[in-house]
Amino acid sequence: MIRFLSILLLLSSVQIAVGQTKVIMVFDLINNTIDSIVPREYDKTIDMDHTDFFIGIFNKKIAPLDENPPIINVFEETNYTLKVRAKDNFNITDYPIRTSIKISKLVNDTLRTSCSGSMVSRRHVLTAAHCYGSFATDLKYTPLKVCPSYDDGLSNNKLPCSWVSKLYIYKNWSFDGEDFAILELVDPIGIQTGWIGIGYNTDDNFYKEPVFHKFSYPGLPNFKDPIQYNGDTLYHSFGQLNKANESYIGVIGANANKGESGSSIVLVESEKAYTSYGVLTWSSYDHNRITQRTFNDLKNIIIKDNIPPYKDFSSIGLSIYPNPAADFIKIKANEQNHPLSYQLIDIHGQVLQSHELTNSFDKISISQLTNGLYYLKIKTTSGLQTIPFMKQSY
Repeated sequence: MIRFLSILLLLSSVQIAVGQTKVIMVFDLINNTIDSIVPREYDKTIDMDHTDFFIGIFNKKIAPLDENPPIINVFEETNYTLKVRAKDNFNITDYPIRTSIKISKLVNDTLRTSCSGSMVSRRHVLTAAHCYGSFATDLKYTPLKVCPSYDDGLSNNKLPCSWVSKLYIYKNWSFDGEDFAILELVDPIGIQTGWIGIGYNTDDNFYKEPVFHKFSYPGLPNFKDPIQYNGDTLYHSFGQLNKANESYIGVIGANANKGESGSSIVLVESEKAYTSYGVLTWSSYDHNRITQRTFNDLKNIIIKDNIPPYKDFSSIGLSIYPNPAADFIKIKANEQNHPLSYQLIDIHGQVLQSHELTNSFDKISISQLTNGLYYLKIKTTSGLQTIPFMKQSY
């Protein structure tokens, strides 16, 4: 891949945050339409942030990902490993491995390998913009399909795939700092797989100490890696990064293969954080770094879908149980936060039920609901609280 370099005018940090604001293009792959989003303003004084992760309802098994720098099977003069087939060391349906996505294009009725990606909400995949070309007329409505934990040329029969409904990319995006794409899915498969967070940190040194992991689908080999990849098998690598600048984070001395583009570089703090800080762009192992600006732009696309279906609200003296539930739910509250009434709302914002509560022991019937994510908006003696819950018939 030939990389063209340009000389950029250096601006102050405030000027960059304002001057680089770009429209985000929205390609509807179902209805063949184009729309756009104007990015929102954000607080430029926040030096770090991330979205929440969710392990999914498929199971509660978490892969034992090493948080110590590797010392064997590493690229020369690095603390970063060569790729190894993921299933050789892990159950690939464990979290967060099952958030790893193989992306395929439908061309002449045949699915062809495209790129890699990561679930970042129940309905969104983070990947790279360059995987989808410049979106000339013959490219922009190409059907796309995503599959989690794809391996050995087969979709995982325990986890669902989905077609893509919309694609979000910056208008006139740049390889240097804007090589991001969000795929919006027809089906909310992230409820099953879970998802990782996205995050940023303005301190370059932040990236050089912790251990990062990558799960991806390498395709064609490059001249530095003679292994024959074909894009149909999940691979794993991990270690410490040694490069961080305004646009990129990565590993000097490592290399990547076609098909890995769009795969996340993920910071793992076992059961505390699983966060993507960038996506692979170049075979030199450079990842477009998620910055303060791109974080806020991406977050605003996925925010409506990255609320975990269940969350611990016990600290405010209010919770729902059981969760997930099949037939009914109850509200548990302390004496200082007594529930007075509730509204049951679906993911589209439609109010399905609205009732007064005589006491917190009242059962709320959900047997008539279809499986999926819902919200209970509860009015209490101390205010309003909205709690998500999952309807799941067994």
